[in-house]
Amino acid sequence: MCAAVVLLFTAANTKAQTAFKVPAYEKVKLPNGLTVYLMEQHEIPLISVSAIVPAGAIYDGDKHGLASITAAGLQYGTKSYTKAQLEEQLDFVGADLNTYATKEYAALSAKFAAKDVDKVLPILNEVLTAPAFPATEFEKEQKRVLARLDQAKQSPRQVINAYWDHFIYGNHVYGNSTSGSPATVGKLTAADLQAFYKGNYTPAGSAIAVVGDFKAAAMKQKLTKLFGAWKNAGTSQAVSAAQAIPAPTAAKVLLVNKDDARETTFLIGGRGIKRDNPDFVAIEVVNTLFGARFTSMLNDELRVNTGLTYGARSAFTPFKNSGTFAISTFTATKTTEAAI
Repeated sequence: MCAAVVLLFTAANTKAQTAFKVPAYEKVKLPNGLTVYLMEQHEIPLISVSAIVPAGAIYDGDKHGLASITAAGLQYGTKSYTKAQLEEQLDFVGADLNTYATKEYAALSAKFAAKDVDKVLPILNEVLTAPAFPATEFEKEQKRVLARLDQAKQSPRQVINAYWDHFIYGNHVYGNSTSGSPATVGKLTAADLQAFYKGNYTPAGSAIAVVGDFKAAAMKQKLTKLFGAWKNAGTSQAVSAAQAIPAPTAAKVLLVNKDDARETTFLIGGRGIKRDNPDFVAIEVVNTLFGARFTSMLNDELRVNTGLTYGARSAFTPFKNSGTFAISTFTATKTTEAAI
């Protein structure tokens, strides 16, 4: 009886400790289709802004790398600021700004002191809604990207994901390489960035989330005034990602030879889950134990117990319409078979 009481108490206590409640937030839909999320957090006088736009690599067409270089180009000047002026304005108030593209979306993230909100928000608005894409800055970025792509060829760990995506998805847009290739990036022009921006950076389907030390009512007014004039000039291409992806019918292997390689880098896996999978959270928890953390079963076996690698992990990469699961690691060429 005593043991039963202890077990029941432990279970109840664990449930109480693991209960999670999302902090209160407000969701607003602007007339132009932009979704705004507001969450007040007054513990620290900071504000974080995140924006998501449906302008990722799946919209590149045959110009792979275009979404990525367009997202980077958002910071290279606007209608009111040159790149140098933009950096000066943000540095002066200690604001952080990052723009990038993923497989499905482009993103902007920023963090700044709450007292500077009226200084920084208009700048973020220009970065997102009125980039200039000056040819001189584009050419500099293009050269940097080409240099990175050339250097990446020397590191299997940097290029294996591009091989993997194309191997899994073939000619479907999920197989597009986010970074592109020297052949595709080398053909891009500033006009390509401007056309991609016009066709894909639209408020409809986009979202902005603001978290931090502010009053929601006042922030709503600021964002409505700034972003309410953002117009829908583009045409959504989301249907391309919704096209059917042929199901695999047999196991297959892709081998990429690098004569001077001292290590073998590999991925083992296949189709995973979509983002709306009802078991998403449970799957993430199980995968954390299996291979998503340093003390996982996978890393323990391959690093600690056998010493075959410095690190091994597993990950689900969910998209809106598909997803993958992969185990990844690297090992000396002579221990490749043992590690696999």
